[in-house]
Amino acid sequence: MSLRLNTYELKWLGEELSRRAKERGREEPERVPERIHGLGGAAGERDPSGPVRRVLLVEDHAVFRQALAVILDQEPDLRVVARAASLSEGVAKASEGFDVAVVDLSMPDGDGADLVARLHAINPKASIVGLSRRRGRDRHARALEAGASEVVRKSDPLEDLISAIKDLPEGELVFLPSVTHAQRAE
Repeated sequence: MSLRLNTYELKWLGEELSRRAKERGREEPERVPERIHGLGGAAGERDPSGPVRRVLLVEDHAVFRQALAVILDQEPDLRVVARAASLSEGVAKASEGFDVAVVDLSMPDGDGADLVARLHAINPKASIVGLSRRRGRDRHARALEAGASEVVRKSDPLEDLISAIKDLPEGELVFLPSVTHAQRAE
């Protein structure tokens, strides 16, 4: 699936999902709607020939978290199994099991790299992708040292994040060109 959303479209999608959930008396959507207008295929259609990677999503901004969950659930080989809005909630949700964690490195209740280290200790075979909104060699290095397999900037194309989630073998470290370029630019 080739998906190109800009920041405004991603924000709109999250706001629309939040509005619909609130109309139903929920804080967040419990599951991805069967079909999202404009995103192509139906959520939940899985490729039976390959494994489905279980994704733990830790992001404090509800709009971004909800929209990203919808987009990832549109991928046939990914399934968001847990969403968390804080570091402590991320640790608690890790007990639900995950193959890949996507962790915002700038959380209001602490450094996302600390959560990366805890998640790596909980599940050393899982891949962990850090999300960063700022360029910063120190932030990226800290996340990688804590056990992140990859760091993707929020300003990078969505395809970079999806590729990082899908292409990382368990426990291996891979660098995307955007991260390497960002580090060289500093």
